[in-house]
Amino acid sequence: MRSSPGDTPPPAGRYHDLLAAVRGAGRDSVHRVHPQPDNRGGWPVAHADQHGVRAREQLHRFPGHGLGRHGGLTFRNLQIDGNWRNQSAPNGFGVEIRGTGIDPITFEGCRISNWGTNGGNLNTNAVIRSCDFIGNGHGAARYDRLGHGLNVTLDASNDETLLVENCLFRNNTGAAIDSQQGEITFRNTVVEESGFGFKHHKDTHLTVENCRFRNISSRPWYMIPGRQRLGTVRCIDTVFENAGWPAFDFPSPADFRGDNILIIGANQNNERDGSFYARAGGNFDLGRLSIHDSAHGAALELLDCSGRIEELVHSGNPGGVGVTEGVEIGTVTRGDPISLDPPVAEDVGAR
Repeated sequence: MRSSPGDTPPPAGRYHDLLAAVRGAGRDSVHRVHPQPDNRGGWPVAHADQHGVRAREQLHRFPGHGLGRHGGLTFRNLQIDGNWRNQSAPNGFGVEIRGTGIDPITFEGCRISNWGTNGGNLNTNAVIRSCDFIGNGHGAARYDRLGHGLNVTLDASNDETLLVENCLFRNNTGAAIDSQQGEITFRNTVVEESGFGFKHHKDTHLTVENCRFRNISSRPWYMIPGRQRLGTVRCIDTVFENAGWPAFDFPSPADFRGDNILIIGANQNNERDGSFYARAGGNFDLGRLSIHDSAHGAALELLDCSGRIEELVHSGNPGGVGVTEGVEIGTVTRGDPISLDPPVAEDVGAR
């Protein structure tokens, strides 16, 4: 649906309904979304096609209001089920957002599920709260690729950011977030029964706070190999439980920061020699790191790195502490896992 240049702009401080037809599951359905009020003379634009819902910034001229640009759009309580078995190759994107405005697009209480490839593509500032991304990517194998909860490409030169909090990512064949670049904060969120937690392609600054990663078949946190430096990886009060690969798998360099990280039952596929793997110039400034019951190998495999880990607590790792090449460890304790209490699936997501 589009607003024409002659439309009257919405009064300040009120929400106006915008109907978006969503094509999925082999049939059309209609969902009501609520654009943010705009005080600058512009309407947001949203339309639907075979990819799901798209929204973008658009310029409009209103009588007496000059030329304005809408800076944000809010989706609340929106449910989109893609029924991936009925989708062809181009149809696997649940919600695709492209824009260049400075105000974020917001999702609250939404459920994006069963899309053949990605649940959502984001190319602009966004805030995602209390949402579900479930069962996406199961059609992508037909085209020899993975599908993710979110595919994110932000423009660092414009200070674009993504905030994800109180969300649930479950049963996505790829990652919760596949990021090309940008600054991302991931808070009070659960990722489980999925292929990956995070995948990074380019320069990304990622902060993870009070989250839980559980039953990840490949890598909970992965940097795709390349010559570029990832940026800053900050992890605080977060648990990684049961993973096929190391909880952190970083064959490309990054700066690791944070405190209170618990890893249990990683490296089940015996892919590395440690449940925390980093090499090629990784720099560490970590507080407490607790690694236990690795299926194979040691707690750490740090190759050609630098910096310091204040405290390592470990037990049940066949290879013991492991390799810490270039990284100083202040205190090494053989003992029980540290106690952390991030949310579980029942605590987060759409209600």
